[in-house]
Amino acid sequence: MAVMKQRSKKAGLPPGSLVYVGGQSTEDIRIDIIDYTETEVQEDTVKSLADCQVYLARDSVTWINITGLGDIQLLESIGERFNVMSLVLEDILSTGQRPKLEDHDGFFFLVLRMLYNKNSESDMVSEQVSMLVGPNYVISFQDIDGDVFDPIRQRIRDGKGRICKKGSDYLAYALMDAIVDNYFVILEDLGDLIENLQHSVLETADPESLKEIHKLKQKMVIVRKTVLPLRELASSFARIESGLIADDLAPYLRDVYEHTIQISDLMEMLRDMLDSTLNTYMTMVSNRMNEVMKVLTIIATIFIPLTFIAGIYGMNFENMPELGSPIGYVAVWIVMVAMAGGMLVFFRRKRWI
Repeated sequence: MAVMKQRSKKAGLPPGSLVYVGGQSTEDIRIDIIDYTETEVQEDTVKSLADCQVYLARDSVTWINITGLGDIQLLESIGERFNVMSLVLEDILSTGQRPKLEDHDGFFFLVLRMLYNKNSESDMVSEQVSMLVGPNYVISFQDIDGDVFDPIRQRIRDGKGRICKKGSDYLAYALMDAIVDNYFVILEDLGDLIENLQHSVLETADPESLKEIHKLKQKMVIVRKTVLPLRELASSFARIESGLIADDLAPYLRDVYEHTIQISDLMEMLRDMLDSTLNTYMTMVSNRMNEVMKVLTIIATIFIPLTFIAGIYGMNFENMPELGSPIGYVAVWIVMVAMAGGMLVFFRRKRWI
């Protein structure tokens, strides 16, 4: 519903209108640059796109990471500088996009959803990451501060691995791979929470357990909505024919696709575990209710004949022979106790109690 309310901001506007659709604060815009070659790395934080020109003019790979999407003029200047059509810029500002890949003239456009735990296992963040990938640059757009790209940054700083020897296509792959790999972390954390919840439900099926089950189901819905389109994107990326993507990148892209399949399988397994946990909870609650009803039924069954006897001798008739007997009161008590005890023995032999 929140996404629908956010999208209502664009109602009636023509296609390509640049309106930020998101729920995060966008007051602070930060532009971080990592510019690198095989032998040199430079990092900088600048205030405008004009400050990036010196890096874009070099024979190097330039990664421009923009955090915050509130500066419409910055988006417009990027559109003019890199010949990006307004519909693409509109998708960058609409932070509820499905993961997708579009091949344009001179660049390709990627939309991914990044999942990570910000403060704890219970604080999962789902954020859109958009990328413009050109011949020697990658421009990534994030809605809020925080991501899963620190290992990529560190590999560039250290000059380790292939990333500094490859072009912008490999950098785009590395960023995508980091996002996909972090899904395993998210699912592993969710798996631990589900296993702990299963033990908790078996011990005490209380209302708090039901709340936790529904919270986890909501998270699984978010993961599922993210993973399923990602498989299509990874498959398209592995099969795309573009002069911006080197032929030797194909095995790495296939590897990402295989990871998305593994993530889908793991996600389905966790969904089954969560459904099983909910079924276990409902069974435990039902069994507890049955136990209560059984006890109440036994009590009612014992007191029905006792109430019958008490009702008979509580009637206001004068000609009741037992009322004049000196042992009548004691005799009635003996009959009632014997009847109750006999019924308890009978229930025990039938294994009803």
